[in-house]
Amino acid sequence: MKALDIRVERAHINPVKDKNKADQLHPHLKNLALIINRNEELSAESKTHLSHYQKMIQEYRITLFPPEMRTKIKVSDKKLKDQFGVIHRFT
Repeated sequence: MKALDIRVERAHINPVKDKNKADQLHPHLKNLALIINRNEELSAESKTHLSHYQKMIQEYRITLFPPEMRTKIKVSDKKLKDQFGVIHRFT
């Protein structure tokens, strides 16, 4: 909740910067939606990787918007792309 409060406050101060950060997150949210729409086709292993991907996206959101907050796992754009690739290999 604190992360959301910080984001709202900063978006109000600098909406352009918030949009730039949101643009970095958008491709991963789009990929997540594509995978979730195919949920019934996914193997059990793919679903495990999907769950991890969802957690990574949540952590990435924190990394982007209130970077001073610590995350449980280190996440980057590259790591998210790699995890998306892992899911694709198992589908």
